Amino acid sequence: MAVNAQWLQAALLLGCLAWCIITDLLVRRIANRAVLILLLGWLLFGITDVVRLGGGNNAALQEMLWALPGAAVVLVVGFILFLTGRLGAGDVKLMSVLCLWVGSGHQIVFVLVTALAGGILALTLPLFNAVPTAVALGIQATNRLFNSRLPLPPALPADLSQGIPYGVAIAFGAMYVLIFPLF
Repeated sequence: MAVNAQWLQAALLLGCLAWCIITDLLVRRIANRAVLILLLGWLLFGITDVVRLGGGNNAALQEMLWALPGAAVVLVVGFILFLTGRLGAGDVKLMSVLCLWVGSGHQIVFVLVTALAGGILALTLPLFNAVPTAVALGIQATNRLFNSRLPLPPALPADLSQGIPYGVAIAFGAMYVLIFPLF
């Protein structure tokens, strides 16, 4: 694959992952459009490689096909976790599509790094949820001290204080496998 195509893939991947991280942090949802763009990007770049390499013994096509079983297993296990309330549907879809991107040779590493990042996220989430409260207290103190009228940030909605924005961990796992080796 040409170097320009690798950077184009990285840009598409980073853009969609940033979109997923931001929406998961702010509203605890992963946009289906982002997952669809990632799926279409994987298909487009994969088909481009297949056409570019050509021939009957096409390694690019085999690589694409070998990624499908692992992604299917992640989708089925993720769906079971979704049914039990352990994982969100967007998280399951995102992780399955990213399994296609990482390929069969790196899917286990991706899942393990994602699980480790998710554990760290679960341990540090109370700190993240405390940030709006700390900012509000700081603004209140500043308003009293300087007799100012700085606006207070909105309180963290109760539904966001529950659950883990696992899209952050999934994105980190994907970046660990796909993006970090480019540097």
